[in-house]
Amino acid sequence: MNICYYCGKYIERQDEVEKEIPLHSKGGVQYVTRKFHHWCEKEMAELLDDEIASKESDYWFHKACDKLYEYLEIDDEGKKIGGQYAVMRIRGMYAGTFVPNGKNVKWRKTGYTYEEIYVTLVFCEAGIKARLRQFTVNDDKHLINFIMNIIAENINSVSKKLNRNKENKMKLDGVKAKVLDEKFIKKNEGGRERSRVSQLFKEEENDKSSEDWYDDLF
Repeated sequence: MNICYYCGKYIERQDEVEKEIPLHSKGGVQYVTRKFHHWCEKEMAELLDDEIASKESDYWFHKACDKLYEYLEIDDEGKKIGGQYAVMRIRGMYAGTFVPNGKNVKWRKTGYTYEEIYVTLVFCEAGIKARLRQFTVNDDKHLINFIMNIIAENINSVSKKLNRNKENKMKLDGVKAKVLDEKFIKKNEGGRERSRVSQLFKEEENDKSSEDWYDDLF
């Protein structure tokens, strides 16, 4: 009997599709084949995409928090002074507001991504430290707001460079795929085709080189 893995209902033969899905267990992730209604398979795929995007977002959120924590002092219990406020400011920048005011911002995207916030914190690190040497902070909130103001001043330009960097990498990957798909290198005209391929890669690398600052940050 064919039962849909997603909804648990019977599947008519004309509605049946099979798909590999990840199953999580103590031993790790295993991919298994399951049967679905074709419309249920689409819904399941969207949920899996959302899960992947959510995990990636959580990864960059923690990276951004850890980077901002580097500027905070530690109290007698070993906790970062102002740590909770730092989290609120980062979540606020993600949601496009000062602080989220208790609202759930996990699925909202009206500000900047956590990756963009983290990269800007790294990009501005030298500037933040230089300005802090000339600035007196009153308390932890004053310090965090001072740093986040610097981030706000720079994040738009960093975001544009980051996105351009990703686009160039995708463009280069596309050229590599094109080289393989069209089989430019042929035995009977190897010299000319190799030259053609070499020129394509040279042009892409030239476009990419000016945006390699993102890779150099790490």
